[in-house]
Order: sequence, then C-alpha cells, then structure tokens
Amino acid sequence: MKTIFQTGGPVFVILMASALPANAALDCPQGHAVYQDRSGKFELLFQPKTMDKNYNTIELVGLASGARFDGSVQWNMGFAVPNVQIDYPCGSGTDARQCHYQSVVYTLTVNNGQPVAAAMLPPDNDPAADTILLPDLSRHWHYNVRALAKEAIPDEVFRLTRCRQP
Repeated sequence: MKTIFQTGGPVFVILMASALPANAALDCPQGHAVYQDRSGKFELLFQPKTMDKNYNTIELVGLASGARFDGSVQWNMGFAVPNVQIDYPCGSGTDARQCHYQSVVYTLTVNNGQPVAAAMLPPDNDPAADTILLPDLSRHWHYNVRALAKEAIPDEVFRLTRCRQP
C-alpha cells in the first residue's frame, strides 16, 4: 500500500486500506499476473519477457480439464495496442496442425462491476491491470476449439486473481 499523505494516526491508514479495490492489495507486476475468467473455468497466466525474446509468454489453462494452451503477447515496437496469440491443436491424423486465436489485448477499467474504459496492457514491471479483455475469444473458441477438444468456452474478460512469485 502506498501512503498518499501522513495524518496523525493509524486509523486513517486502516480506513484507506478498506476503501481500496480487492485486487489493488496484490501489488503484482504485470509480468507475473494470473487472471481468471468470469466462469472460473479458465486462467490466463503471464510470464515476463526475457533477454532472448521481446514478448510475454502467456498460458491459457482450462481448470476443469487441465488443458494448457501456449501463447504470447507481442508489443509492436510500442506503436500500437499489443497483440495476443494463443495456439491450439486443430485437425486430426494427417491433417493435424497448430491453429491460432489472434487479436489485440486490452485492459479494462471497471467501475461498479461495469467496464468504463479500455487501455493498453502495462509493461512487465508496472502494476498488473485489474481486468484483461481478449476480444472475440469466446466466439473463436466455440467454433474452433470446443468442437475439437470438447473444451469449455472461456469468457473474454479476465480478472486479476493472484500473482506468481518473481
């Protein structure tokens, strides 16, 4: 918790802490954030960039099935909204191949449970966004992944739930 200004006693600090959103207390950098969709059936895990790659590795995990889908967030040299790609197997037998969900990724500012503004994903070391939006993920998953893997359909909105240790 950051102290905005000092007052005469600890009562003010206790009142300020209770007024913070639940996720603000996580103090988690974006590169270590873990999100969960509204259904509670999927997690989205971020891993920080490394010296040999200029993108975040992400993983979409089906919590009921244990299925793991690898992906990445590409930053476009800072000129545009970052892009997300999540890979999944498609086809079968000799037609087996990797397919991809690709889209932009946004963070959402939420007020009274409703999204009110979209913004760019923060850099790895900045505080993690409270809410992530992966536009069109549900429709894409329904038509392309669910039919193949019998996997549940993730929501497009993911909320910060925990932080992996740096």
